[in-house]
Amino acid sequence: MRFVHFGSKRTVQSVLLLSCRKESFFKQPALYIHSILIFPLSLSIFPKRPSLDGREFIANRLMNKKIPKSELSNENVIKAGIINYFARKNRKPFCVCNELTFSSKKKVADLIFCKDDTSIGIEIKAHNDDFRRIRNQLPIYCKLFDFVYVAITANHIGKIGTIPNTIGIILFSDKGKVSYLRKAHRNHVDIAEILLSMPVYFIRTSLSNNKYIRKDNKNFNKRLAHQIFIKYLRTRCRWTNMDLCTSLHYEDITVNTNYIKL
Repeated sequence: MRFVHFGSKRTVQSVLLLSCRKESFFKQPALYIHSILIFPLSLSIFPKRPSLDGREFIANRLMNKKIPKSELSNENVIKAGIINYFARKNRKPFCVCNELTFSSKKKVADLIFCKDDTSIGIEIKAHNDDFRRIRNQLPIYCKLFDFVYVAITANHIGKIGTIPNTIGIILFSDKGKVSYLRKAHRNHVDIAEILLSMPVYFIRTSLSNNKYIRKDNKNFNKRLAHQIFIKYLRTRCRWTNMDLCTSLHYEDITVNTNYIKL
């Protein structure tokens, strides 16, 4: 029996018609039965929609095809690609925060990874994103996270000269591949910003001190503040390495809305 590659819905229908002939039933009954079984699935395997669904997205990755610009403009596609890349490359436990508000200035980090008591903040610039705000965004990232990266698509490569050398660059290619253009340097975090990014009750609980107030920040130990901040990020995570045993699809970024309590 020769294997048939189902490249399109039309091919499936052609195979079904051939297999349903009387002579096909007597000569190859197994193929006939198989055709009947796959017929109800044909519509779900090949949905009629202009944007990429999960199967089409994975197929494009496997066949090394270019991702449409409409998908490169979708921040969640890039997020899923980075998270899956990180999960493949790291065997040690880690957790991921998505769209987390931080700093006294109420900024939002696109992605935060916590691993080995270190934090990695990632600002994502998708295909249609504006680069003009990045100068105001990155200094605050550097005050809080041990390492900071900017994830970009290929059309932004010419603009990376505006990004400080201490900040790493991640490229999400038009074929869905993730690569490091530049490694990040470790930052000297700011204790005041770290403490202001956490609720008072959380710091009190971590210190077992109900009398803590914001005025105590000036006498706070830097190492202790960093440890409490990492602990806080872990309580605000969306995924851990145990949740990423299979590839995360970009639609799952918005589906998962509940924080995981570790």
